Amino acid sequence: MLLKVVQYAAWTLSSVLLLGAAAQLWRGSHLARLPIFFVYLVLVGFHGLLNLLLSFTNPLWWFYSFYVGNVITTLLGFVVLYEVADSAVSGPSLKIDRSTFMALCAVGAFVAVAVTAFIQVEGHSFLRVRILLEVALRAVQVTILAIFAILSFVFGLFWRRVEFGVVLGYGLYATSQLAVMYLRASGSAVSEKVFAVVPMLSFCASALVWLVYSSMAEPAFRTDSEPLLVKVQRSHAAIERLGR
Repeated sequence: MLLKVVQYAAWTLSSVLLLGAAAQLWRGSHLARLPIFFVYLVLVGFHGLLNLLLSFTNPLWWFYSFYVGNVITTLLGFVVLYEVADSAVSGPSLKIDRSTFMALCAVGAFVAVAVTAFIQVEGHSFLRVRILLEVALRAVQVTILAIFAILSFVFGLFWRRVEFGVVLGYGLYATSQLAVMYLRASGSAVSEKVFAVVPMLSFCASALVWLVYSSMAEPAFRTDSEPLLVKVQRSHAAIERLGR
């Protein structure tokens, strides 16, 4: 009984946090850069509330709503990651060439997806597709989080941008999901109650991260900060002028 209460509470809380984050995006300055992420928040938030209602009223409809909605939001998650990467590279704090950054993300995503080719999943074909899609997405999310974290460490203030918050939220949830999937596949003795509760609680944590970052104002950057490549080019030009 306690497990059910925790599950329903986490289910409701995550939906409320997601819709709250969407409201903050709508009110703030981030919506123009992340419209697909806004759609994702609204869709997942209302989908969660719909599933909660159907779980009490119509279990069959809940089954179809849950799994079909899960596939749709998983596919949309790939689009959100591209949008976030594209928005991040155009920001003032990430001083890296656009093609280089997108290539890093693409290579990381390819490696993460390639790993799923070695995963054996039993059951109905629809279930296999759903699980493989989810594993691929979670692996990509963790990989992109690692890339963003490294770049944030190098460039400093980037961690305060909403794009980093989006990837951080995805990464937290993806890490817990992959850990649960691995433990289940390895036949771990961990209780099914843990498998049921941990992903829901981690998704609540991710939704909270998105709410916090959606509410944050954009960090101020010094106007005299320049990409390293520009500084090198100017120094080279100055040396050439001196040599004439």
